[in-house]
Amino acid sequence: PVPRLRAQTGDVLDDVPLLVHVAFCAGSKTDALVHGKRIETAQYAKLGLAQCCSVVFVNLSLLHNSIGMYQVLKFTSSNVLVMCMLEYLWKAKLYSLPVYISLIALVLGITTATVTDVELRWLGFTYGMLGCFSTAVYQILNKSIQQDFDVSPLQILEFEQPFTALFAALFALCSEDV
Repeated sequence: PVPRLRAQTGDVLDDVPLLVHVAFCAGSKTDALVHGKRIETAQYAKLGLAQCCSVVFVNLSLLHNSIGMYQVLKFTSSNVLVMCMLEYLWKAKLYSLPVYISLIALVLGITTATVTDVELRWLGFTYGMLGCFSTAVYQILNKSIQQDFDVSPLQILEFEQPFTALFAALFALCSEDV
């Protein structure tokens, strides 16, 4: 038998917002809000996988971290720093000096605000960093696809969300006692 992760973080419930996105996109096509633009299916599948990994790893981080550490990893400095580093390594993108100064101020402020509540657990930290990495990959891919294929965010959402929901459902089936 395959060992279960027993994440108990409501992975099945993670599919609900994704399915709502799918329903919204299907409904909005009839209302002419979205004029679908087909691009390579592999592009949407990559986006869906990155988005699913982001949700899964962030939830696993919450399961294995204190709330303070979870907040630091999910919402703040590490996610922004990971995205800046990835954009530099992947796309050779540089930011202006004021942006870097803002990042330093952000890191110092968050560190000061959460130093008493942060409890580092290596497994949780690893999941959190994987969540940051996959979120950054998703954001960079999304922006790149929008520019390269001249598609709007709603057009991407229409075709990407079924892949995200599928990957999340597969993870839930493998990790939950279903």
